[in-house]
Amino acid sequence: MKTECTALAERFNALAETGVVDVKFFIRNIAEATVEVICGEINALLVAREKGDNAALVFEDETISA
Repeated sequence: MKTECTALAERFNALAETGVVDVKFFIRNIAEATVEVICGEINALLVAREKGDNAALVFEDETISA
């Protein structure tokens, strides 16, 4: 049986093959989170992104250059 963490590790291995070097996620309340729940949430985020269920955030802050 594949766990959320195993699925996430496989996803990151595939991303590494495309050139992704580093990914960071900041967990707000680690006292209430389990590793499996965190992996599941990250998987859900990445699946939504792959489906195009995302939008660019534009803050109109001209002090930041791309």
